Amino acid sequence: MPDFGDETEDAAAQAAAESERAADIAWSRSQPWDVEGPFGKATFKSVTNPETGFQEDQLIGMKLSEELQKEYDYGLSEPERQRGFISAYEKAPDLAAQAYYDRYKETVAPDQEEQRLNLEKRLFGQGMLGSTGGASLTESLTKAQLANDLQARMESDSQVQAMIDTYRARGAQGLASATALGGLPSGYASLGSGQGNAMSGAAGNIAGIMTQAANTRAMGKIAASQQRMDMFKSGMGLLAGGLSAGLGGGAAVGGGGSAVGGLSSSGAGGMASMGVGSAQSGMLGANSMGFNAAYGGF
Repeated sequence: MPDFGDETEDAAAQAAAESERAADIAWSRSQPWDVEGPFGKATFKSVTNPETGFQEDQLIGMKLSEELQKEYDYGLSEPERQRGFISAYEKAPDLAAQAYYDRYKETVAPDQEEQRLNLEKRLFGQGMLGSTGGASLTESLTKAQLANDLQARMESDSQVQAMIDTYRARGAQGLASATALGGLPSGYASLGSGQGNAMSGAAGNIAGIMTQAANTRAMGKIAASQQRMDMFKSGMGLLAGGLSAGLGGGAAVGGGGSAVGGLSSSGAGGMASMGVGSAQSGMLGANSMGFNAAYGGF
């Protein structure tokens, strides 16, 4: 007897495989797209777990164009470069301020000395040199020069701090520029992700259609298998009925032959032969009917 159950199982397995394939197609078509432009590119890479075989992680790679990468590297190194310029000032700001003041003093010292000499000449000419009035004027000049020196010293501190702040700001600006440049490909990543999301609906619909078609084909195969099984059972039933009918007819005719054989032995023999022949004829007829009915649909 043919194993119609295998046909049903094969159809179901094929439908399941095609449904799985449709799901894989929908998954792949709804993934983010790699995008490349003048600022660089954004790429997406799926990571598959070797134990489960499922995609569990998604890596996003963003890369700047060659020209922007150079600018990015320069901006990223700017803070360190600027710190190299002001490292001495940051370590000892007071010494740096004193160095500024010393340079100032070298510049104004000759003028201050000339001012004192001119005052002494004037006081000497007026006969006031060494007098109380002359001493007062000399003290006033000295205080004025000291006040200017003190102001210059304070300005030196401010100048050093301003220089430190300036170089730090330059480093921060370089870092900010690098940060802004590094984020340019993120727009490509958003575009690629959005494109994948836009395609996911259509991909899901296609997967649904493919799954429905696979199920329809499977149901058709299962129905055809069921029909062949029903026809086979029907043919076997007709075969069994034909065999039973053939055996019953042979016995009846044989019995008649036996009865007639009571009157004539030769006649009985002939009738018995007829009975056997009739039985064989009935069996063959039933056999032919049963198999034709069973396989008539094939």
